[in-house]
Amino acid sequence: MRYAYNIPLHDGYIGYYALALCILRNCVSEQALGLVETGETVRLTEKDSEDMLWLKEQALYYRQIGEMYGITHEAVYGRIKKLKKIRQGAKP
Repeated sequence: MRYAYNIPLHDGYIGYYALALCILRNCVSEQALGLVETGETVRLTEKDSEDMLWLKEQALYYRQIGEMYGITHEAVYGRIKKLKKIRQGAKP
């Protein structure tokens, strides 16, 4: 039997535990599954940065996006700024 936060986890309920974490922590499913399975959050990918940019374009605040991914609003701003810089450099 596995444990998370010193709580025994039944393998058949891992998805439910992850769903509860998604709801309670307002995070994405990959992060919640990482927390349940290993006790650590999943590293954010470039795809996550693209999703953050899309969310920002949908008029969400940096703070709201950061809460979804479990990072600070400054980290969200930095990731989006870096992604925009990369995209500007790739344009001919």
